[in-house]
Amino acid sequence: MSLPDVGDTGHRDALSETISKYLAEESERQKVERSPGPAEKHLAVMQAEEESSVMAGVGEVVDHVEGKLKVPSSHGPTDGGNDVDQVEREQKVAGSPELDRMEEPDDHGNTDDIAMVTETKPADIGMETEEENNQSLCFSQEPVLIAKMSSEFNKVKGNFLKGCKWSPDGLCILTNSEDQTLRLFNLPPQAYGANTSADDENVGQEREPDSVLQIQEGELIYDYCWYPKMDSYLPETCCLASTSRDHPIHLWDAFTGKLRGTYKPMNSVDELTTPHSLCFSKNGRRLFCGFNKTIRIFYTDRPGSQCEVVPTKKKNMNGQTGIISCFAMAPEIKMYAAGSYSKSVGLYTNDNNNLVCLLEGQSGGVTHLMFSSDMNRLYSGGRMDQEILCWDVRKPGQILYTALREVSTHQRVYFDIDSTGQYLVSGNLNGSVSIWDTSQPPTSSMDDTDPILLPCYKYKAHDDCINGISLHPHLPVMATASGQRQLKYLGKSLTGTSDDDDSDEEMDSPRPTDHSLKLWSLRPRTSVR
Repeated sequence: MSLPDVGDTGHRDALSETISKYLAEESERQKVERSPGPAEKHLAVMQAEEESSVMAGVGEVVDHVEGKLKVPSSHGPTDGGNDVDQVEREQKVAGSPELDRMEEPDDHGNTDDIAMVTETKPADIGMETEEENNQSLCFSQEPVLIAKMSSEFNKVKGNFLKGCKWSPDGLCILTNSEDQTLRLFNLPPQAYGANTSADDENVGQEREPDSVLQIQEGELIYDYCWYPKMDSYLPETCCLASTSRDHPIHLWDAFTGKLRGTYKPMNSVDELTTPHSLCFSKNGRRLFCGFNKTIRIFYTDRPGSQCEVVPTKKKNMNGQTGIISCFAMAPEIKMYAAGSYSKSVGLYTNDNNNLVCLLEGQSGGVTHLMFSSDMNRLYSGGRMDQEILCWDVRKPGQILYTALREVSTHQRVYFDIDSTGQYLVSGNLNGSVSIWDTSQPPTSSMDDTDPILLPCYKYKAHDDCINGISLHPHLPVMATASGQRQLKYLGKSLTGTSDDDDSDEEMDSPRPTDHSLKLWSLRPRTSVR
């Protein structure tokens, strides 16, 4: 670890005091702030109906849910930028009155955000609590395949997936693929526990779910993210952001696929620049964008070029170099983490974006960051790097343990943590999924290296690299996405190997091809139908 200024140890003490203060208030804060949302209540009713075998009622509710995000045939996806000028003339986010009403960003208070603007919501829906849900997670048995989506990705040769992300309300999942398209799939009925089969072939015989929305970008998609307060019962909150090469940042409507607004990062000579990473603040009022040695922050309700510029490396001062490749938000302790292709992780304050400390230990460029639910730990993973590092946020710079996985390319390989913080899951290059129980002690090291946390379970899920993995926010369901770029000729690499390069690495030898999105049930086998 290195600090922003040599000799300035006050930052370390200030960070420890800040973290201790807010961690002590965390339990009471969660009791006050955490209240079940409509989607959560909705899922609980369906779970209760399933257990009581009232399948007819469940079917009606599922049909209602599936209809929420289906796109009318009259609405097609936009072409990823052709209508930008028209949208910019409007200067406001089309069809999003609540975004227009947003106040100045403030991540430090408990002010309700745009997802809480209406009090009228369905009253006859409920859901299981997070504690009840995680008690039903079962990793001791192999997960059961409940849905597979591959036909849409295999229409174009070499169209491998690049991750998958559940929507915040859990009613749909978003994918990115090599054909520069974002696809949205609804949560299938099998995810509620009905008609789940342990036979891969039986699943393949069922009708494969089609995407209900396709958003075509004009160039290679660098990153994408959901609006954090997305709620399907509030259409104004249903949106997502994406960044693609040589294009401005786009804010898309998740119902229609129409462009709501654009954010134009301009450099010192008034030229458009493209961020390599995106992340909303927890309340959705700010959009963080990663550039080379720079973070730019847009206000969500202000499309255009106006933004806050935060240099991560100032002249004649220590700082974070390289392209800012990923973010993780920790509002409870009023700071956020930014990863860089220079193999470092910076911790920044939320109020003034000052660099508090720099964590260095990753052997590859950092591609993914996540805080644990209690905010005591920060997990980081990199490309061409076998290690997921677990950092102790209470003692910045200390690595609690290392989780080993198989990652030997420049491809971004995601990992995920369940809502309790107990289980860490990640895909591997060989198509397997590794699960670590973080409540177990790591093995001691004999050569002064970091302790190693051994995986408790490992499953074969795909025939190709699993680059995306995402645990459902409410249900015991896991999504995995697979694929990687292949070389036509041995020993030829079409992409660079620089730490600042944002491209996926070509493989040196052909491997089995599997370009698919799969959904897996993590329920105990006795409850799987």
